[in-house]
Amino acid sequence: MVGTEVEPERAERATKNLRAYPNVAVHAKDGAMFDPGECDAMLMNAGVPHALPLWLDRLSDGGRLVVPLTMTATPTVGVGLMTKIVRQATVIHSKG
Repeated sequence: MVGTEVEPERAERATKNLRAYPNVAVHAKDGAMFDPGECDAMLMNAGVPHALPLWLDRLSDGGRLVVPLTMTATPTVGVGLMTKIVRQATVIHSKG
């Protein structure tokens, strides 16, 4: 399991709090710029206007991405909805 946190102090605290779990890593990075490699599932906590191509590219076949799609309602308030995106394998049939 991989997590990112844009604020280094929070990433450090999360790493410390999760050290008992050897399968968990927290990176002090912007999740929009971080390449996690191939993933079966991703959960984004920060609202975005659209799913980023990097996230979609890294989903394995059947992989799920849950992301809050948001837009600005006022200078300090956003509105939106949680969306689940599932990557489905493309099947190409050939005649022959």
